[in-house]
Amino acid sequence: MGVSLSAWKMLGHIYQLSFILDVTIERTEILVIAMIIDDDYYRNVWGIGKWRQKRMRDYLLGAVHVWCRDHYEEWFAAKDLIGGPNFYWQETPLYPLYSYYRQFGDSNYAIKQAGRAAGWLLKRVLIEDKKRTYETRKGYTRQYRWVGEEWLG
Repeated sequence: MGVSLSAWKMLGHIYQLSFILDVTIERTEILVIAMIIDDDYYRNVWGIGKWRQKRMRDYLLGAVHVWCRDHYEEWFAAKDLIGGPNFYWQETPLYPLYSYYRQFGDSNYAIKQAGRAAGWLLKRVLIEDKKRTYETRKGYTRQYRWVGEEWLG
């Protein structure tokens, strides 16, 4: 016996509302927690081990440093760092994101969800970077720009 489409829609609305109210909803496969930090929040990505997530965040931080060194004062988004010519994640710490979401849907679904999760990880990386200052521009995709005078080396 399956779950009706309206029940899935209701669950989706409750799930979205949970982020507004800062409530945690546990699902059997994924647990996402919204954390409030200075009027901003990031989402933890569950289903991937903490050690792998740390490697993913380190990888993204390295990509941010290279971008800021080579494109000083230019805006960037996750798609600039890990999309386009950097789309193929094989042999990178980000590949387990794609593999994880692939088990729940087709390739297009996995790409979309893994991209979102990578964006959440990037946001966390930049929020937690205490040595550098980033400016944020909200839109369809969140963009960032390094505005500090700190040394990237």
